[in-house]
Amino acid sequence: MLVFWACMLQPGSADPEGGKSPLVFALAAGINLTIIITMFWDICIIQFNPCMTVAFVLAGVVPRRLLVPNIAAQLFGAYLAALFASLIRGEALGMIPITEESNINAVFWSEFFFTFMMAFVALAAVLDPAYQHSLTPLVIGLTVTQGKKSGSLP
Repeated sequence: MLVFWACMLQPGSADPEGGKSPLVFALAAGINLTIIITMFWDICIIQFNPCMTVAFVLAGVVPRRLLVPNIAAQLFGAYLAALFASLIRGEALGMIPITEESNINAVFWSEFFFTFMMAFVALAAVLDPAYQHSLTPLVIGLTVTQGKKSGSLP
């Protein structure tokens, strides 16, 4: 779902100048991730991307034998989501743009830092049975929002 909405918000023929603010992409990613986590929080461990799957395997929450199948399923699901978004929009598949003014160093380090923070919060919530904070999905979603926004700044 996250990949689908990220692809749906890409600038395209309806937005020829690509005038959407990076904040639009950041909020879309954060809000959709919050919704996804909230929907599935009580059903399964929140393996919404390969980084989280690796973190859960290293922490011993998910068996090592499930690492490759889970990541393969996530990648295939992301591909299908991007494909459906592409078909609906009538646009070619693409990635979230990084502006020409973006500092690649800032993009890399913000991705590194905020991915760590996202994994830290998720692992704290899953590993500590006494941790029952209802805002955890929001905290993870806002971490992704902040990471995406900070990585897009010039």
